Amino acid sequence: MTDILHDQNPGAPPDLNHPHLAICPPAPTLRAPPPESLTDGTVTIRRWQPSDADALFRIITASRERLAAWMPWAARATTYERDEAVAFTERTHRRWERDEGWDYAITIGGAGKEKNDDEGDDEEEAAAAAVVIGSCGLRRRDDHPGVDAGYWLADGHTGSGHATAAVRLLTAQALGGMGAPSVRIVHDEANERSRGVPRRLGFECQGEVDAEDNPEGRRDTVWVKYPDPVQG
Repeated sequence: MTDILHDQNPGAPPDLNHPHLAICPPAPTLRAPPPESLTDGTVTIRRWQPSDADALFRIITASRERLAAWMPWAARATTYERDEAVAFTERTHRRWERDEGWDYAITIGGAGKEKNDDEGDDEEEAAAAAVVIGSCGLRRRDDHPGVDAGYWLADGHTGSGHATAAVRLLTAQALGGMGAPSVRIVHDEANERSRGVPRRLGFECQGEVDAEDNPEGRRDTVWVKYPDPVQG
């Protein structure tokens, strides 16, 4: 899992402050924003909506102990509140509108929309409803010309290939329809599950860099993927 997807204030999120790797030109204008929903038939990623606040609150509350090992926003003494989940969905909406970042709920089953408790008790509807199992997204950064990809999964859904599937969808869209020159993934060097995602997707490992927000002094590992060469 990588930590670009849950910030702590409506301004510049501290968890986006990965160290600069090089002096790079400004990010180019992207051809188009990504679609609000992408699927491979098993995993669907879709734009977070205000109605997802309860689902987000539930999976973070259930998974926070594990997430805290890797994500500064989860590693704190205070309780994660539902209002914070609401605020996150509101900030993701603003980022979409400003073309600054594109955050998605990772879902499985149904058509990507999780059934809310107040939508009735029809068993067939409940069986067909999607389940929110994590978060992923793309962010624009000032320190390199491409986009950053991040992802995390809720407890009970790791090791299933769902993170790899979600990042595969993100990467294909970023390098294809969006026209980004590269996709970068940065994760804690000790996070073996996160390491497996870019490795399986053919990212190039570019080594380790100092992490600004790791209290244990561990470094971050950086991976980059470029578009496939044009055949001709």
